[in-house]
Amino acid sequence: AIIMNTMLLSVEQERCSAMDINGYHDAVNNTMHPSSYGVLPPQNRTPLTKEEMRMKELSKLLKPKALRRTSFYPLYRKPPTHYDMLDIPPDASNIQIKKSFRNLAREFHPDRNPDADPKEFAAISHAYDVLIDEELRQKYDLGEKIKDVLRRGFDATLYIPLEMQYNEETKKSYPSQLETQQLTVFCDGELNMLFYQPESTAVENEPLHPNMDKCFELRYVQRVIYGRNDLVMSAAFGSPPLEQETRIVLVGSKLPHDIYIEFDTPESCHQMLEGLRIVRCEKSMLFSQNLEKWKNKGFD
Repeated sequence: AIIMNTMLLSVEQERCSAMDINGYHDAVNNTMHPSSYGVLPPQNRTPLTKEEMRMKELSKLLKPKALRRTSFYPLYRKPPTHYDMLDIPPDASNIQIKKSFRNLAREFHPDRNPDADPKEFAAISHAYDVLIDEELRQKYDLGEKIKDVLRRGFDATLYIPLEMQYNEETKKSYPSQLETQQLTVFCDGELNMLFYQPESTAVENEPLHPNMDKCFELRYVQRVIYGRNDLVMSAAFGSPPLEQETRIVLVGSKLPHDIYIEFDTPESCHQMLEGLRIVRCEKSMLFSQNLEKWKNKGFD
């Protein structure tokens, strides 16, 4: 009886296994042939336009990672400036700069102090070389000023493209319609990201709230130019004299579109343009080289 029950149990298990296998094959067959359930929906085989293909390629770019609150003003801790390294005030004279450098050299020069860090002395020497040269110092001071403005944020008028149109002759896309928006522009502490969103900066020391959907990476900015040198801006507003220019354009092939910014005064416009160029030159040798070529062609 025990042997008979065992045999019956084995037969039943084989029968169940066979049913499972047949069911599996049926499921696979049904999955492989969905037409058995009904008519397939028609597929859209319309070829993409040049602009749609461009936007599709841009969407493949890695989205910027979310940043911490400590990456933004006022929580961000600035790195030491050249003045901090030499332990002098920002309005120090050349005599003060030389005196401070000599004192630090006695302490940090590897020949004077074998235990000193050569990298630290190199940073001190670089700070001295910049601050002792009047032209380099002015450029450095402007760069630091604009960095503070970018970290704190500023209110400006931005022209946001609503529609883009592809030009077959130039092989580029241009906005066919612009919308004027009053936005706040600001960067993270490391100046890697630029945000533009409706966020007021009127309240002092108020933490910024970045929106990762309204930003782009500054490394994608290939040129920073005046509006008078841009095809879209010059067509919309003409080409004013340089001393009256209030618009700049951030250009980059990997940007969703060029960034059009208008300032209240020509002075603010000039300072921001030069400051942004300084920031990009510090991070990109290629940008610096292209800027030199741009100026050699006669463009401001």
